[in-house]
Amino acid sequence: MKPIRKIAILLHERDRRARQIGYIAWLLAREWVSQGMEIEVLRGTNRVIEADLLFPQIDLSVVPDEYQRYFEHYPRVINRRLGDIRKSSFSTNRVLPGDGWHGPVIVKSDLNYGGIPEMRLAGFHARIGKFLKWTGHAAQRFFSRHAHGHSLSVVTGPLDPHHYPVFDRADEVPEEVLSNQRLIVERFLREPLQEGYILRSYNFLGDRGFSRRRISDQPIVKASNSRLLDAPPVPPQLDELRQRLGFDFGKIDYLELDGMPVVLDINTTPTVVDGSEQLARDLRSLAPGIESIAVDG
Repeated sequence: MKPIRKIAILLHERDRRARQIGYIAWLLAREWVSQGMEIEVLRGTNRVIEADLLFPQIDLSVVPDEYQRYFEHYPRVINRRLGDIRKSSFSTNRVLPGDGWHGPVIVKSDLNYGGIPEMRLAGFHARIGKFLKWTGHAAQRFFSRHAHGHSLSVVTGPLDPHHYPVFDRADEVPEEVLSNQRLIVERFLREPLQEGYILRSYNFLGDRGFSRRRISDQPIVKASNSRLLDAPPVPPQLDELRQRLGFDFGKIDYLELDGMPVVLDINTTPTVVDGSEQLARDLRSLAPGIESIAVDG
């Protein structure tokens, strides 16, 4: 296979803040430059350059058709076949009316990260904080069993992914939420550890990858409210999922229940979740995986 000498990183045409966001792609790019590779950043699809590999950083849950067509100009493309990461496209935990699940559930936006990237690229990034503060209160009122008369619009826009609503029972979820295609209701599952809530993550690029396990006293586990426990082995089922989806680069959040992984989220544009040197070393270790990306995906 031809060695990679030049990598083109492709951004969405309206993504003017990508350089200020801590995408793992930027850390990898610095590593590739140190190894003698050339990096060129493209914005939009109106220019095609000579490059050995295209690295899309299209921070949307569904890659627009024009970008999918643009991929055809390049022999190797990261995540060429993975154009849809909405939760409804991969979730095995979905709760639907009449399916017999009566336990705890969590309500999420079907779009990745609460739909915030879509709002940012639509030009509303300056108002996201205020919007989430407002929708957080409005959605809380809506999701209350005592709420009546609130507009459904409060749960059709972005939701704060740090505060997705959790219900003790599926029958507590309002019918309007179950039927709302912009939302997804999933079983709220947790690993059997009484001290807190567990979240596992698998970062990867090509044939390189590593796993992390974090614990939190909060049901929605994030780097900001948790601590690192260890680096468990990666379940082989996750690599089987990657193969099936055409998932070359990104992150999978998951749990392990009865020895099997349960996928919670997938992300093709992951960010650096903490500033530890250990994490930076682990992420830099992914860089050589770029060479394993096959021609034609």
